Order: sequence, then structure tokens, then C-alpha cells
Amino acid sequence: MRTALRGLRTRKSHCMTAIVSTCLCMFGCGSGGGGGSAAVRPCQGSGCVETAAGAALDTVSTFGADLADVPGTGAGGGAAATVGPTSVRRLLRVLETSGSELAGVGAADGDGDAAAVCGPCPMGGSRCLTCTEDCCSSTEGSSFSNCGILDHGDGNLLIANGAGSETVAVGGLCEGADIPDDVKITNRFDHFSVAMQDGGRTIGHVNASFAITVDPRGYGCAGADRTESLDGSLDVQSSPDGIDTSARFHGLQVQYDSGGVPCTETVTADGGLEIVDRAQGRRFSEAFHGLQLTRLYQSSGTALVTIDGGVTVDCVGDVRFETQSPMLIPSGERCPIGGRLAITRAGITNCVTFTATGGIDFDDGCDGTTDRSVASCDDTSLAQCG
Repeated sequence: MRTALRGLRTRKSHCMTAIVSTCLCMFGCGSGGGGGSAAVRPCQGSGCVETAAGAALDTVSTFGADLADVPGTGAGGGAAATVGPTSVRRLLRVLETSGSELAGVGAADGDGDAAAVCGPCPMGGSRCLTCTEDCCSSTEGSSFSNCGILDHGDGNLLIANGAGSETVAVGGLCEGADIPDDVKITNRFDHFSVAMQDGGRTIGHVNASFAITVDPRGYGCAGADRTESLDGSLDVQSSPDGIDTSARFHGLQVQYDSGGVPCTETVTADGGLEIVDRAQGRRFSEAFHGLQLTRLYQSSGTALVTIDGGVTVDCVGDVRFETQSPMLIPSGERCPIGGRLAITRAGITNCVTFTATGGIDFDDGCDGTTDRSVASCDDTSLAQCG
């Protein structure tokens, strides 16, 4: 069982890091429009279209960062990897290390349960593992009490407390069966925390009380098609990364698909999230209502991106996006250099056109007339809830 679950953790770690980093990327990817001030101020009058346009660009940046790279294009979706990777991966590393260093759980008995196996942690404290299963699922549980594990990546000490579990939608894993590639996995964290220490000094922490489910559906042209779901809260603080952020997820469900020639990636989002960036004094909340983004890479690496569907932004209200012509976004850039988007709020539809120089023209009423412009998509007038 231990060998099988180590392989499971590798897959789970990648998916969890991706979705958590994607959500935290609301503040970490790009330089503009990433969040509002600590006190949310509703937008006023025509300024709401600017704020809504900023929300659209933030959403594109956020979910675009997690879309799988298309082989051969050289276009990267790696922006999410810049947001708190050290903190999130340390939390996962504790689970991985507990499985590889603690003696394996014994075979399940006739009731599908195995006795808990407990032992000391490498750097003090203790941890216990259990495994239960039935015909259709296997669950491994882990609990930690001041469990000290050395982070071999940078030599820091990780101190873990709390509990976590991993449920795989197939039976027999406690008996040592292999894990299929296309199986649903749910990870739950119950007041799970990891403190990071350097020379006896605490330099950060990750606190998690949430559940994440990854439900694969085979492979498309850009990698694994899947649905990822999140509920609960995550708090990350790391002095080396300059991060002090918390996120709360409300039934957030993100579906990833890809297909066609040339390859088109699609992300569909429902549910909501709230993010507070204490380091920068900013906060942001958004709920998605069947919001769909597509991305198609051109041979140059430039992406054609669409965004359609509804969102609710805390300082804007209900907004619907409709792509009139796809946004053209150069590789590694945030600002589109082409495309047109219709934005409907409070029964009024206005349009924005992205210019070749990275600016935005605003067309009130979508009558083809430019009423005002900004030179960059990072203009402060687009800042959410600012």
C-alpha cells in the first residue's frame, strides 16, 4: 500500500499546488488590477465598466496561469508557480514524507480496516497512519503531533500538527492494489498546520481546513481533462516569499478540457472564493456562474483568449462577459493587444476594445465610439474594489 500511495501523492500534489496557486494568483500574477484596498468601495457610474474590465483580465490571468502548456508552442502557463510555491509545497511535503519514512500500514482485516501505525518523526514529535476501505473506496488518514520533518530542499525544519485524509474512489488499496490513473481523489485537511523554522526562528506557516477533489476524465490535446473542487480555507504566511494571504473557497468547481485542431483549452468555473492579501492590504471576492474561458495558442506562442459567462464581484455586483472578438495576448504578457469584450451590468451593456499597444478603449453603449481610453491594462482605474 505504501508504494501505491506514494504514487498517488505525486499526482495529488501537482493538482493541489496548481489549483491553490491559481487562486492565490489573484494577487501574485501580473502587476495590475490584482485586488482592491482593504475596505471595499463600490464602483460608481461609468467607472464600473473599468472595474469590470479589470475583473475580466484578472480572471483570465488567474485561470490562464493554470492551463496546461501546449507542447511545441513555447507558451508558458507557469505564472501560478511564482505565487507561494514554497509555502504550499511544504504542506504537501509533510504528507509525502510521512508516507515514505513511516513504516507501512498493515493489511486490512476482514472489515476493511487496518490498525493505526504510529511512530516518531525524524526531527521530534509523532505521527500516525490508518487505512480503511470498502468495495468502492480506500481512505488513508494521517495525524501529526509536533511532527518535525527536515525540508531537504532548503534545510528548514517543518513542524506539522493536525490531521488529513486521502480518499481514492477504488477499493483494495489498503491491500496493496495499484491506483488507476483515472480515479477520483479527495483530500481533506482538518486544522492541519505546518510551521516553517530556520535556525529555531519561525519564518512562515500554512494552515489548512478544506477539502479538494480531483476527478479526471481522460486526456485531451493539452493534458489531463478533469474537474477540481475546493471547499474550506487556506492561510499562507512566508517571510522568504513575502506572502501573507488567506483564501476561502465556497463550492469552487473548475473544469479543465482541451481538444480540437489546433488545440483549444477550456476552463469552466462555478462557485466562489474570497482572498485577503494582508501583506499588501488588499482583499477580493468573486463568484463564478458558468464562466467559461478558452485559449488557443498560435504558432508564435501568442494566445487567442475568450471569456464568456457571469461573475459576481464584491464591489461591482453581477456582471456578464461576452467576447465579440478574441483577446490576443502575447506569451508572458498580461495586457491583450487585440480583441473586443462586451460587459453587461445592471441591464446596461458597454464594450471594451484592447489596442495594439496594450491599452483599452471604452465604448459606452457599444455604439462604435470611443468615449475614453487608458494607455495600459494595468491602469489604476481598473483595480478591483479600489
